[in-house]
Parts: sequence; structure tokens; C-alpha cells
Amino acid sequence: MFLFARRVDTPGPKATTSFPVVCSLLGIADIPAYCEFSRGESPLTVRRRLAAGHICFVARRNGRIVHARWAAFRNVWINYLNCPLSVAADEVYVYASHTACDMRGRNLSPTCADWMIQNLKRRGYRRLLAVVVPENKWGVRAIQKAGYHQLSTLGYIRIGPWRHDFFRASNMPVIPGKSVLTERARWLLSPGRFTRMPPWLPPSAANTPLVENPGDHTQ
Repeated sequence: MFLFARRVDTPGPKATTSFPVVCSLLGIADIPAYCEFSRGESPLTVRRRLAAGHICFVARRNGRIVHARWAAFRNVWINYLNCPLSVAADEVYVYASHTACDMRGRNLSPTCADWMIQNLKRRGYRRLLAVVVPENKWGVRAIQKAGYHQLSTLGYIRIGPWRHDFFRASNMPVIPGKSVLTERARWLLSPGRFTRMPPWLPPSAANTPLVENPGDHTQ
């Protein structure tokens, strides 16, 4: 999995739509409309995210949600790696960016992204983080086009109950911000040898504040 980052004060691509778009934050009353738009996410999942402090930025055309993206703060769960990631106080983890199929290619993603960045910048955040699975070639190109730079590659090798995790940093300048892994993730990313994983329950079973997310930033 590729980890990307970009500073909120770094100029991004400027884009406009050929039709009026209203950007806003998703509220409890908007959950049915969001679930109709996402076609797969349950109201319970959306409520759990909002209750955990996650924010959903949406773009509407004529009242209909046509684009959405989520932002998480502090603890998030990466399904792809099956481990938690702790985000620094000045960082935001962006995930689940999605545009309605019939509205793609109309600059909705960069338009909503710009509104989101300005909103987060006013709240005092300095850096955005996002992950993309290697198989999602289009997603990698899209996030790079949006001004993100790859920080590292995260992954693991599993043989039965044994698991070896690796972290390969990209040859890039350090961007301000202090991402820190949780104790679990620090144990997982320790180098050198295969180790037997200690007992661990996903957030839904362990009743922790972590909230599962797709673990991929797509458009």
C-alpha cells in the first residue's frame, strides 16, 4: 500500500465545473441521501464514522450528492493492512473519495478537494494523508495529480500465524507533520524477522474508538 501526503498550503490544481456546485459537510439528516449516492455503505457505517468525529465533505448539484470524501482524525483502521494508524494532531487522513458514475470527468473531485482543504486549513491542520492500493493504478495517478507525494510503501508477508511487516520510505524530502503509529502498528512494522502476531481484535469486536474505512483513496 502506498502512503501519500500533501501540505494544505501547497497550491493544488485549479479546476472549475461548468455547472453550479454547492459544497458542504454531511449531517445526520443527509445520511439517506449519502447512502443512495454511495450504493453500498450502510447508514450504520456512516453514523459510526460521524460519531467517531470523521467529517464527510460533499458536493451537490441541484440538491443531489454527486461527490463525497471523508476525513478522519487521530485513530483510523486500515483494512488492507489489518492494523491501526494513528494520525498526528496537525494531520488529516483523507479516504473514500468517490464521484457519481454519471458525473465523472467534470472536475467535481478537485473542486470539492479545494473546498475541503480550505476548510481544514482554517481549522489549523497542516498536512493531508491518504493511502492507495498498488493495484489501483488510476487512483495513484489521480492522487499525484491532486498534489500528493508518495511518502512510503507499507505491506506485510504472512505465513500461517506468522507475519512480517515492512515499511519502505520513498526518497523524498520530509514534509512537516508527525505521523505516529499506534503501539500495535509499531510492533507490526518492526524490521528483521517473522514474528507471531499477538492477540488482536478488529475495532468492531474490541469496542475501541477506531472506525473501519476502505483504506483506499479513490476518485
